[in-house]
Amino acid sequence: MAFTIKSWPLKTYTNGTFADLVAGSASGETVKAISICNTTVADISVSIQVASSAGVAQATVLPPTLITAGASFVLEVDPLNLTASQKLQVSCAAAGVEFYASGVTH
Repeated sequence: MAFTIKSWPLKTYTNGTFADLVAGSASGETVKAISICNTTVADISVSIQVASSAGVAQATVLPPTLITAGASFVLEVDPLNLTASQKLQVSCAAAGVEFYASGVTH
């Protein structure tokens, strides 16, 4: 089985709804880290979940967490494996947070 390094950026989304960051594939996706950066001058609440391909929540990765203005951090997950029937989703209370997931595809 070959692994390919992969990254998934997300800069735009609808406030208050979950947006897909990583969609699983038939061969599988493994996320190792998620960079979160608040590019605004206001604090913003974010959350991350694993959901089914239909959008039904399956597991909380990051419960609602306040990201302070201008702050950034990397959330390391050890590892987060997604199948074809799963996706990693993010939700933000306001615009201005950027996400960047990195890992491998199988």
